Amino acid sequence: MAVEGPVQNLCEETTCPICLEYFTDPVIIECGHNFCQTCITETWGKSGGDASCPQCREPCQQRNFRPNRQLASIVEIVKKFSLQMPKGVDAVVKVCERHQEPLKLFCEDDQAPICVVCDKSKDHREHKVIPKEEAFEEYQSKILRHLEFLNKQREEILSSKLKGETESQNLLKRTDMERREIVADFKQLHQFLEEQERLLLAQLKELDNEIKSCGDQHIAKLLKEMSSIDDLIKELEEKQKQPVTEFLQNMRSILERCNENENKTIYAIAFPPGLKEQIDKFSKMHPFLEKETKKFKDVVLSGPQGKKGTFPGEEMVIPNLVLAVYGQATTQATFHSMGFSFANMQQPQYHLGLSDNISCCAYVMGVERITSGTHSWIVNVGDEKFWAVGVVMESLRGHNIVNLNDGIGIWAIARISTGAYYASTPPGISLGSSPSASTLPLMFNPRGIQPKRIRVLVVYEAGLVIFRDADSDNALFTFNALFSGEKICSFLCMGK
Repeated sequence: MAVEGPVQNLCEETTCPICLEYFTDPVIIECGHNFCQTCITETWGKSGGDASCPQCREPCQQRNFRPNRQLASIVEIVKKFSLQMPKGVDAVVKVCERHQEPLKLFCEDDQAPICVVCDKSKDHREHKVIPKEEAFEEYQSKILRHLEFLNKQREEILSSKLKGETESQNLLKRTDMERREIVADFKQLHQFLEEQERLLLAQLKELDNEIKSCGDQHIAKLLKEMSSIDDLIKELEEKQKQPVTEFLQNMRSILERCNENENKTIYAIAFPPGLKEQIDKFSKMHPFLEKETKKFKDVVLSGPQGKKGTFPGEEMVIPNLVLAVYGQATTQATFHSMGFSFANMQQPQYHLGLSDNISCCAYVMGVERITSGTHSWIVNVGDEKFWAVGVVMESLRGHNIVNLNDGIGIWAIARISTGAYYASTPPGISLGSSPSASTLPLMFNPRGIQPKRIRVLVVYEAGLVIFRDADSDNALFTFNALFSGEKICSFLCMGK
């Protein structure tokens, strides 16, 4: 039961049916209903067709309204009345359903408002009872403290959520970048291995052909000898059937031919020694490849999912590039001591080439093909006795290179074991058992200072291959090359 029902009704009568707020500039329309001037104007403006009352839906053809000044005055009075009411006091005072008295007290035991009669009753006599306003202030302060804590906790959760999302995005970007790099790395690795496989299989194919050729020649020789023996056997068998006089004729000639055959030695098939040595080279490669494959597997398995994990903080060790050279002087040589530092291009992978005449040096060709632009890299040659660096035509990949010559598409400078430096100008630099050159040596070290690091600069469109001392920046040699749109790649040769 509400003792101040008229106050409630007054508030409702001074409220606009559209915005549900106190009237602002109230106007009255034809049907007698009141609205805020702005509200009714906007409502009729949106209707587009015939206007009607938003409350009773009666048509208003003229869309006329007039100010209701009396209602405006009443609204102002109601606003002042609501401002003067004590804070926390209900606009409609509730009463006790049992005693019909205002609920002015609060029972903390039952956590409920009560009246003064309830306070004296047996139900609340032993309970803690305080004025309603005091309870309001006490519990409101508790609620405010909880709100403050919850809002702070909510902000911390939002901050943690934002931080987690940001970190998640950063980690996903890193994994995506690593995914692309792994795909690119393994694509290059596949290309490198496939080229090596094609090269080795081609060499084995050549060995197959040579073995078959030697075998065919030996069989042809044996068949020829067998045919000669068959003829002699046939002749002797016919001789035995002849009468004595005819039997004794030409006996000396026949016996001489028999003695010649008896003195002949039937040799077993003899393959060239070099052929067997080449097969031995392939046999020696298997332990080396198995060892390097195991190293590579150990590195791959030592990632985040492996037992030998190196993440985070530990450094992953990648096996050095090892190139096997099978000959009289050495069995293995590494390019690890020839450290590479590349700018404007990815560090190249290499294609191994071995010359049949080479026993102390080998060459490699970069997998990356250059077809345009400017590229520069540095080769750390150190104190190596023999080396050659530069660029080479892609079309020479897989060929047996025994001479460095710009006439065939190799632009390089080299140091041979005598300590002299040469450019690969005609007649070129020979890669025999003892590398040598017939051209005049380069005279870029009058003080006897040997370059330790060679910078190779390629300007493809200009056809320039420039060599400089990476430490002193002194010019060493420049080729005016003619690439003719062909692919070129980096080149390195070294030996003992």
